Amino acid sequence: MNIPDPAGVKTIHIETASEMLAACEAALPAANIAICAAAVSDWGPEKRRHTENQENR
Repeated sequence: MNIPDPAGVKTIHIETASEMLAACEAALPAANIAICAAAVSDWGPEKRRHTENQENR
């Protein structure tokens, strides 16, 4: 999305879950309040398991 950040609000832009964790850990100790929203989707299984149902597709 390409919309400007709200005026007067500190916005931290991240791209991965690990960046989000690091940003939160850095920012929260000094915060009086935090409003958070996330849609993390950079995870997946280490190894894909083959199942019997996959053979029937």
